[in-house]
Amino acid sequence: ISKYTPSMTSAEVDKAVEMALQAWSSAVPLSFVRINSGEADIMISFETG
Repeated sequence: ISKYTPSMTSAEVDKAVEMALQAWSSAVPLSFVRINSGEADIMISFETG
């Protein structure tokens, strides 16, 4: 997650995204691995405007 929403703590966002990706991967043959540096295939960022 490259940018968090100010309306939730980063821990809350991390947990919600983790739960969503677990649900997704249980329904389809995909696996998700979090990386802490570099550019991932899926970049998550909360933006406005």
